Formats: sequence, structure tokens, C-alpha cells
Amino acid sequence: MNRKPGDNTSPILLTDEIQSLAEELLPVTTGQGPPPRKVDEGHVIQVKHPLQGEIEGMTITLLGTDSEVFRVAMRERAGWRLKRMADGFAPESAENAETAIEEAERNLELLVNLTLGWTGFLSDGKEILCTPENVRRFYSDPGYLWLYDQVWTHLFELEYLASIPDFGSVIGQKEVVSQLCKLVELHKRANQPVPNILLVGPVESGKSTIARAFAKEVGAGLREMNGPCSRESDGLRFLTILNGKTLLIRDVGRLSSLGSDFARAIEKMEVVATVKRPSGKDGQLESAIIKMPLKRFTCIATVEGEVDCTARLRNLFPLVIRLQKYSDSELSKIIHKLAFLQGIEIEPAAANLVATVADGSVKRARLMIKRFELLSKPVVTVDDVAEVLAAFEGDVQRWVTASGASSDLASMSGVDFERLVISLFRKMGFVAEMTKASGDGGIDIEATLDKPVVGGRYLIQCKRFATDSLVGSPTVREFYGALIADRKAAKGILVTTSGYSAQAKKFAENLPIELIDGTMLAELFTQHFKEQS
Repeated sequence: MNRKPGDNTSPILLTDEIQSLAEELLPVTTGQGPPPRKVDEGHVIQVKHPLQGEIEGMTITLLGTDSEVFRVAMRERAGWRLKRMADGFAPESAENAETAIEEAERNLELLVNLTLGWTGFLSDGKEILCTPENVRRFYSDPGYLWLYDQVWTHLFELEYLASIPDFGSVIGQKEVVSQLCKLVELHKRANQPVPNILLVGPVESGKSTIARAFAKEVGAGLREMNGPCSRESDGLRFLTILNGKTLLIRDVGRLSSLGSDFARAIEKMEVVATVKRPSGKDGQLESAIIKMPLKRFTCIATVEGEVDCTARLRNLFPLVIRLQKYSDSELSKIIHKLAFLQGIEIEPAAANLVATVADGSVKRARLMIKRFELLSKPVVTVDDVAEVLAAFEGDVQRWVTASGASSDLASMSGVDFERLVISLFRKMGFVAEMTKASGDGGIDIEATLDKPVVGGRYLIQCKRFATDSLVGSPTVREFYGALIADRKAAKGILVTTSGYSAQAKKFAENLPIELIDGTMLAELFTQHFKEQS
């Protein structure tokens, strides 16, 4: 791309594909772009050099936020994302490749439609016309990802900063919000940036929402990225365009694929890059190392458990804040919002019942609300919730009582008993999920506890036996073999409705195995479910 006269910076050359296209579309008689549209003044972006950070003498103008085109485009994009979330998809998820590709294509067309004009885009001294074809080719060309990033960052701020909730509108997590408010206030008074923060909590516990509210409170802007980034260069590119904005990294535990350079850049506030430059008159390329200092920023990251982070990543975050699962009353408010997005009205009593069944899990509540579509009813009642539960959950919830309903355990199916144990461990603060069906000796439940000293990954096996049928040592030995084969578990827990033989107890001594019998199980039910009575 040629520069204006007087620009002595190193030129960034057009790729052959864009160069030829620009020459084909360049009009002979004029270098003027289309006349301004009758909307507001728009938003002008000063294009910066991707490595040196200097202004390039080029500008890109986006449509103003008060234009109908902008408002319609934002509504359509938000509606598409909400629909994907309601359907159980995560648009940013690396696992959902098709959805990610579709979103990338939508984002590209969005930028093309919202680009009003540009200046300083020259080829052989002539200005390249700002047509949709030219704009699309520039934004989609791999050699100009830096340009796409700059424009998208600006649009991201226009779209999200106004819609990001503040701390006052966050549902639940009052202690976390209070701590962050005090932290921001303290560092603002000292005119110091807030240190990097790691938010730890179960899936959909509000980590990203709180991180965005934090960025709004800090007032430095926000840039988001996912932990499972495919290339290290992508992650480093994020850092070069931050310009002091808060960086939110979702699922930072999967950031290990980026290697150590990304972690070093955050730690040292400096990106080290190796580039090819012409040397001498012969024009041969040689490698040169460029050090790009970064404007100080705060990195706030989310993860389900600290155990998911490598030691190197963990050391990047001097401040670790743990989120708690939602209470039934907090989750009930969230359920009303989720139902509204699905076009469903849910009665307060029905929302309370869904919250009780979901046991603090937004993910489970979202799944239940999705199932309400089968009812084809505009208003969901308690009876409707009971009907859906009977179809998808069985009668598992009637076992969850203050007394533990130990007399009914014998009539439960094995799967229902496992679901009951999962509910118990969730009440105890674990993130627990049922594993795939397996034979004897297999693991029924995987549970994670994010606490110092006693935290880690736990493997659980459930045995629903008659009270007079004890669990013998062969069962415990087999379970221990599965525990050892896993290699990552901190402890194994064997849960039964009956008891254990003397030989089984003897074998489990001095091993990382805890045996929970029927009496202890009833006590745990009474202790952790008593608030529901």
C-alpha cells in the first residue's frame, strides 16, 4: 500500500490478489469515494502500523450508532448469538467449528456493511475506491488481519460498551462484586492499574459477565479472546492491538496451546517478534528481532478450576477470586430472563421449582427451559415443570428431601441413585457430572472441588445395595485399579446404600479412597438438603 507524500515509514505491500483487484476497480477519472450518507458523523478510526503502532495516514469511517443500518445490524447479530446460545451452542467455542465459521462470515459482512468510507488507501498514487468489493477483500485477506482487527476492535467497543452491565446489574455473586468494586476504587485513587485477576467458578456462574462489568468500571475498554486459540501468533496479535484495554481471556486453562511467548508477553508487557526485512542493495531478506512494549493493561481470565491452569499461567494472576454457585433465589431471576429470551413466560413458582432442580447450575436451567418448547405453551406453570421433569428426569427429585428418603433408596434405579449422589456433591460445592456408562470397576461420577488443600479431581463410584448386602474387598480393589489408571485424580470415593466388609475397610486404609456407607450418606443428605425442607 503506497503512502502519502512525506510518509517515511516502511511500506506495507499489497498482496498480489488485492493489488490486481484494486487496479481493476480503480476508476480512471476520479479517486473520490461515494458521497457521505445522511446519518450522523460516524466513527473515524486512525489506522495504525501493525508492528510500530504509528498512525499510517489512513482512516476508516464506520456508520454512526444512531443510523438505522447500524441498529438493525446489531439487533440481527445479537439475535443470532442468543438463538445459538439458547440452542446450546457457544458461538466462540473451538469445538463448534461450523458455528465459528458462520459467525466469522457474519462478522465480515457486518464490517463491510458498516464501513462508510476510507482515506489514504493508495495504489500508484491513486486512491483505492471504498466499494463493498474492495472493503471485503481487504478485511478478508490474511495479510491484512491487523486491519480487520483494528476495525473490529472499534466496532466491538461501539456494540458492547453500551450494553455491558455494570456491577449494580449483576445477579448474585455479591461478595465477588463488592471485592472488585473496592479493588478498582483503591487502584484508581493510587492511579495504578489493577493487577491481573483469575475468576474461578463453574460453567455459567457469571464469570464473563463480571469480567465485562469490571472492564466497564475500570473504563479502559475491553478486548476478548478464547483460551483455545489455534496459533500463538493469533494470541500475540491480540496483545499488540490492546492499547491499554482490559483483556478478557475465557477458559484460560486451555491457553497452554499458545506456548510460553504469550505468557511472557503478558508478564513482561512486551511482545518479541521475529520479522523478515530487506538487507543491503541486493534486497535479500534477513531475520530481525523487534521488541514491542505494550501499554500496561489488566488481564482478567476465567477458568472452571485452578487445577486446569499450568503453573506458568497461574503465576500470571496474583489475584484469584472464586465464584460461588447461584442460590435458588438468584437462579430464579436468571431463569426468568432465559425464558424471556425463548419467548416463554414462566410463573414465579415454576421458576422457583426449576431453580431448585437445577441446583445452582445455569447450564441445567437453560436445558430445562429449552425442553419447555415441547409444551407449546406461552406460560409455563408448576404442573408444566413437573410434566417435563417426569419425562426427562424421572422421579429423582422426590428423593432429594431433608430426611434423605433413605427408605426409598432400595427402589431407585442405579441411574437415579447416581443422579441423587451428583445432586448431593453439587450441594457440597463440587462441579459433578455423570460419566458415560461403564462396567463394574468403572467410574460413575467425576467431580471437581476448587478449594485450597482439599481441592482437585475426585472419582466416584456408586453402589446401590440392599442394607444387608455389604460391599466386599474385590469391589474396592477394582475401584482402586480404576483410580490408579486415571493418574489425575486426587481421591476416590465409593458411595453405597449399605455398608462395607471388614476386608474392604482394611484394604482402603492408607489409600486415597473414602468409603461412604448408608448411615453416613443419610447424614450428608440431612446436612446439605435441610434448607429445602
